[in-house]
Amino acid sequence: MSKDKKDKQNNIPVILLDGDENTISVTRSLGQKGIPVTVIAKGDCPALYSKFCHYPVVVPEDKDLASFFHWYLLSGETDAV
Repeated sequence: MSKDKKDKQNNIPVILLDGDENTISVTRSLGQKGIPVTVIAKGDCPALYSKFCHYPVVVPEDKDLASFFHWYLLSGETDAV
């Protein structure tokens, strides 16, 4: 595989939903590889505050994660994805 093709593959953004310790590990691992990471989670998720999280999205406390994620993807309110 050529370097250009590999670089393009590494730039495919990833969205991580909620989580705790696993989410921060995955965020760090992907971010260190230059992959843009969006984390959508409640405010207490440590991955939101990682320097490798390119787009932290805090789900309001009064919202359900699934419905907020649905709105986020379909609303056009973001350029993160």
